[in-house]
Amino acid sequence: MKKAVLAIVLIIISLIACLKGYDWIKENFKDARVPQYENKESIPPSQADTKENDIPVVKIIPLDILGNSDKLSQSQWSAMQNWRKSVKQTASENTGSLYLNGTFKKPQVSLTFDDGPDEEFTARVLDVLKQYQVPGTFFFKGNQLDRYAPIVKRAYNEGNLIESHAYSHQELDKMIPQDIEKEIAASDKAFERVIGVQPAMIRPPFGAINNDVIAVCNNNGEKIILWSIDTLDWAQPEPNHIAQNVLENVRPGDIILMHSCKDQESTVQALPLIIKGLKQKGYEMVDLSVLLNIPAYKN
Repeated sequence: MKKAVLAIVLIIISLIACLKGYDWIKENFKDARVPQYENKESIPPSQADTKENDIPVVKIIPLDILGNSDKLSQSQWSAMQNWRKSVKQTASENTGSLYLNGTFKKPQVSLTFDDGPDEEFTARVLDVLKQYQVPGTFFFKGNQLDRYAPIVKRAYNEGNLIESHAYSHQELDKMIPQDIEKEIAASDKAFERVIGVQPAMIRPPFGAINNDVIAVCNNNGEKIILWSIDTLDWAQPEPNHIAQNVLENVRPGDIILMHSCKDQESTVQALPLIIKGLKQKGYEMVDLSVLLNIPAYKN
């Protein structure tokens, strides 16, 4: 009996000692606990990007522009490589205004088509997109919209995005700001007449941009959309090579450049190969407003 009582007393003494020891540790090592940040400036960068209940702002990092052709001369290829490097740097300095691609979060890409509309090849591209039930984004020349109004309306009514390729397909970077304004205004009016909306995206012809082009487009509420994969369908007319430029280079967020204008038979033939190949790789094809999470139209 005495041994049992002694054991209980010892246990109680040990518990008291442990509690006192815990208090001592807590008092003397309180600075070693996880810091409680009192202001945003003290939060580590990895945590400072978002606040509680806020939607995080996603910064889109420009990708390298991919796609090649052995039909280009050495000087042409060198000039293209220099342009690609330059425009990637410009995109990184103008996030939110100039896009080469979307984010990398989902296996999504956008199929885009320049230089239309026309009656034959734009219609055939639309046939393929409808057959495979995927959307495209068309950058149409403003001065051709009235002439080919039925095909423009068809493209719009079938759920594709119809965006601006400026009015007269000139190099905007060689214009003064006032003339860039006129190109955009004339294109907007043509879009309004034909489909009742004004584009909120523009692809400057030839990818020709400078600070004036960016500033004028910003002031007119139009995001500049370039591309991260160039199929080079204008320089390399073999359908297999066009498809190869996409399928061997594709990454989440890619904006794929093709053409839907006169003499683009190779693009029409390559498009089913591209769509089927992307689906096999697990990619979803979406329009640019989905890929970039920006409005398609101003009104």
